[in-house]
Amino acid sequence: MDTLRLLSETTVKWTIDWLACYDGWRATGKWAGSGRHLETARRAG
Repeated sequence: MDTLRLLSETTVKWTIDWLACYDGWRATGKWAGSGRHLETARRAG
């Protein structure tokens, strides 16, 4: 029972939040969520 509760309190809530941020990003082009974003190296030339 503890495993099911932990899943519902963490992964499910995170997924709902992420999907809301993703939908907003697709509509506006701006990410509203938090997190780290990797910078891609630009090619010289």
